[in-house]
Amino acid sequence: MSEATAVSRAPAGGALRHLGRGLLAFLAAVPLAYGIHLVNAAFSDRPERAIMVVGAAFALLLGCPLLVYLAARRREAVPEQAAQLVFLTVAVLLLAGDLYWIGGHVAFPADILIWSESDFVNDILKLRVGYPLYTPQVNNDSFVYLPGAQVLTGLIASAVGKSGSIPVYRLVQVLFTVLTAMAAVLCGRTLMRLSAPEWPSPGRPLWEAAWLPVFFLLATNPVTNPFVQDLHNDALSQLISVVAFWLLLTYIEGRQDRVLVAMAVLPALGFLVKQSLVIWAIFYAGHLLVFDRPRSLKRVLFFTLAAFGLIGTVVGACFLRWGHPFLYWA
Repeated sequence: MSEATAVSRAPAGGALRHLGRGLLAFLAAVPLAYGIHLVNAAFSDRPERAIMVVGAAFALLLGCPLLVYLAARRREAVPEQAAQLVFLTVAVLLLAGDLYWIGGHVAFPADILIWSESDFVNDILKLRVGYPLYTPQVNNDSFVYLPGAQVLTGLIASAVGKSGSIPVYRLVQVLFTVLTAMAAVLCGRTLMRLSAPEWPSPGRPLWEAAWLPVFFLLATNPVTNPFVQDLHNDALSQLISVVAFWLLLTYIEGRQDRVLVAMAVLPALGFLVKQSLVIWAIFYAGHLLVFDRPRSLKRVLFFTLAAFGLIGTVVGACFLRWGHPFLYWA
């Protein structure tokens, strides 16, 4: 293997190990979330007692890993590792509480949790029976978003034999959010390489394992994005936005033409999920014009024509398919 090949494969291998540790930490939170469910079911008539039991269990779980580490290492214990272990434990416990809360949304059998759910399910049904997605305003039976999230959700649900299951539709949105957190991990690694290329890879498994749970907590934060576990286009649009940012960082790092091609295609694909995602074409073109070095006006021109040309092609195809009702609704 040549030195160039080894260098190019090293970041990929490190990213896979990083994501693998994060997935293990994520999976550790799943049985804890189910345990919270069991406690609440056992004390359904006494919710205060359920909170006390869960709180006591979490307090015990928070201290146990640290005590085991200190007992095993004794004088060889490293404060940095102990701090990372505490941070990882807190992240997993918070994730367990978050998954329990999300699970209550996912399991709800009716599409009435938020305003968009009935429209979301209605689009899936329309696609299954061949009814037009966009009809005249007087019908008042169309959704204000593009059908990308609905199409992908319906296909995944059908692939697992649950084409009519509303909880499975919501579970697909949670899957999109897990992928969003994984993409955010890749963004974080790339930012670290760009900001301090002289630093070696930290090689800190406990620290790396905490990234995915923390990013998932950020992605599902009900203050900033309350819809990602419900039937709404936000889960997939959030994934596309984070992937779009990762593509930009990847281009900055290597200035590869194939990454530039993906950057030109992504805003048009994003439009099929949520109209506002076309703004990434503006962000990309602005970066190429202002920050790309060495600057190439030819590259800026070709990229801008390609990106906006693809967006125009998608909009034109939608108009040809659905006519003026598409313009009104979308």
